[in-house]
Order: sequence, then structure tokens, then C-alpha cells
Amino acid sequence: MQQLLLAGLIGCWLAEASSAWAAPDTVRAGSIKSTAQPTRAASTDTVNTYNPTLLARRQPQPIMAEEIPPAHREPELAPMNSSNGSLLDDFAPPKPILPASPLVENPIMDDADLANMPAEPWSSGSWFRSGSHYAEVDFLVFERQRPKRRREVIATDLAIPGRGLSTYNTTFGNEAGVRATLGQNLFRDYLNRDHSVEATFTGVNQFQSDDGIRGTVANSLTTAGIVGLNFSDTVTYNHTSNFLSYEANYRIRTRLERDRMLMGPDGSWTRQYTHGHTFSVLIGLRHVTIDEEFLLLGRRDNVLESTYGGNYRVHAENDLLGAQIGGELRSQYETWSWGVLGKAGAYVNFSEVNHLVTSATVPIYGAQPALQDSAFVGEFRVFGAYNLSPNWTLRSSFDMIGIAGSAQAPYNVDFNLSPEPDVNNHGFVMLIGMSFGMEFVW
Repeated sequence: MQQLLLAGLIGCWLAEASSAWAAPDTVRAGSIKSTAQPTRAASTDTVNTYNPTLLARRQPQPIMAEEIPPAHREPELAPMNSSNGSLLDDFAPPKPILPASPLVENPIMDDADLANMPAEPWSSGSWFRSGSHYAEVDFLVFERQRPKRRREVIATDLAIPGRGLSTYNTTFGNEAGVRATLGQNLFRDYLNRDHSVEATFTGVNQFQSDDGIRGTVANSLTTAGIVGLNFSDTVTYNHTSNFLSYEANYRIRTRLERDRMLMGPDGSWTRQYTHGHTFSVLIGLRHVTIDEEFLLLGRRDNVLESTYGGNYRVHAENDLLGAQIGGELRSQYETWSWGVLGKAGAYVNFSEVNHLVTSATVPIYGAQPALQDSAFVGEFRVFGAYNLSPNWTLRSSFDMIGIAGSAQAPYNVDFNLSPEPDVNNHGFVMLIGMSFGMEFVW
């Protein structure tokens, strides 16, 4: 019995020794062999890129793997994020690179920061017409041009043929005036255009012109037979004219294109406008008044007016009412701009002329004809502006205003003294001048 037990132990020891000699590097389960060489896991199964939902499952590998140096490490797999237990082998997306400072639409910076920036923060939304209300006030200096032709002769010298006195013989002086506009921005449409309503008043001080003639001999001046003006020693005239305008317009104004974002050397961002042109169109109603008076006086030397003297007064009133259209083209730069503006309209002129003749201070003739006829008013302006701040802007312009179809007082002088003289409304008024003013937006 003891011999059989000893033979079995020897056989088991021989079987174990032979298996160890046959596979010396094999490691038994549950044991660690320090001299064993670790083996890397097999490559992972690929993902079906045409149908990402069909994913092959990975078979777990219970084989130890050595630590791979960072220079040779392969990209890690994304964590499991599928509800059905699939593994997504896509790489994690790269993180976005953010600027050093957050983007600010209208940054507030000191002088040191502005020195490092590539451009000033002049944005179209904060520097140019950023308010909902605006007011414009301009100081005007206008000159009324006298007609080149049609100078009516109102007195002649009987002693020297061809010598006489004509209307518009002298020029009008420069007169000051004012132009004021008050506007309200209503809304901004989907095309980035501002819609607004505005009211404009333009008024010019009284233009004045006067002239006279003295006869070469006593009582040698004649004025076509009017008692008190005929056979005078001196004949003089005084011509005055006033201009007023009232407007109510609806305006549509385009704005600059989309702003640019510029980054400075320090990583700060600046919102910079894009240079370009803006255009506006307007339509509205306008009322223009031209009030003129022409006074012709005949006197004799050393004779009282109550004894011998004549006055001829012509008062012409023009009320033009009509519709106008206009447009403005502006080229905008950083702090200054320039452009042109034009307006034109068709009007109805409700004109009336009052005639009054007195001789020796006694009225001898009076008439008051009236006429309604078509007229035209046009305006042209070339302007420049400088932005002091987003709210204040200095302006200057060259202006021209033309009015056709007006009844001018000198053209309505009628020495025939007919029962009802006609109204002569074929006059043309031209105003040329300059303006200096300021615009305020809030």
C-alpha cells in the first residue's frame, strides 16, 4: 500500500514538471510572474461610418498591458454615451479657441487702451444717428439775385432822350435768416432703413433795394401821365421782399453696412464702421410765401407832398402750396461726411396784387386783382458735416433756392390804370447763399 501511494506522488510530480518545462513563460490564472512579458490588446473593432447605430461590441481582454510612453500613446476612445450600450469610437472634438477678452459691442476704454487699438470704436449703431429724435438749426446768409433781363422803365428824362430809371437797377444786399428742422424716427425696417417724419421752417430777413433819378432840368421827369409823378424833379423807388417756407416731410434714410470687428495687438476687440454711402428720399407738403412791396415816389424840389407829389404802391402776395419730393446722398467717413441734397415740387400759387396811387396825399386809384396759377419750387444743397460726438454735429452748406411762377411787385406796375390790371406772375426768384449750423440727436 505504501508503495502504491509513493508511486502516485512521484507520477504527479513528474507530470507537473514536464508541463512547466514545455511552456516556461505561461502564467497561471490568479498568479503574477515578474519575468512575464506583457502583451498589448488587439486592435479595436471599427465603427460603421455609414450607419453609426450598427456598432460591433468589443470583447474584453483580461491581459495586462504595460504603460505606453506619452509620445507613443494612441488617442483615447470617447466614453460610452449611447443608451443601447454601444461604444462610440469617435475622437473628442477640439475645444474652441476663445479671445483673450470677451466681445463687447460698445466698449468703454481709457486713453491707454485706445492707443493699442487698430481703429477707433466708431460704430454705425452708436456714432451715426443713433437716437430717436433729431434737431437741426442753421444760420443762413442769402442773397437774392436780380433778373438779368426784364428791367422795366418806370421814369424817363425828357431833357435827355434815353436816360431813365429802371426796376432792379441795383442789387439786393445779403440778408440773414434761419432754418430749423425737428424730426422723429418712427421705426427701422427689415432693410435697415430709418423711417422718420420731420418739420422744417426757413425764414430770411427782408431783402431791400432802392434807387432813384434826378432830372437834368426842373420838372423834366415823367412817368406816363400819372398826376403827381409826371413832371417831377426826382423819382425814387424802394423794393422789399420777404421769403418764408414751411415743410412737413416723410423721410426714408438708409444706414451704413454691417460693422466690422477688429482685434488689436493686446487681444481687445473693436467694432468699426464700414465706409460707404447713405441715401435718403423724402416726400411731403410745402408752403412758400413771398411778400413784396414796390413803392414809387415822385417829388418836386422845395414843394410839399400835399401840394404836388405822387405815390404808387404795389403790394404782391404769393402763397404757394404744393407737394415735393427730394433726395440726399451722403458719403460718411470716421468723423466727417459730405453730400448733396435736392428738392423739387409742383405748386399752386394763390397770388394777389394790390395797387394804390395817391396824388398830393389823395388816393386816386386802387385795384386788387388775384390769380391762381401753377408754380415751381426747387432747392439744391451741397453740405459738409463734422461729428463732434455721437450726439453733436457741426454743419455747413452752399444753398440755392429757385421759385418760378411768382408775382413780383415791380413787374406789376401798370401806369395805364385800367379798371382791373392783370396779374403778372411770370417772375423768377433765385436765392443763393451759405449756411452754418449744428445737428443734435437724442
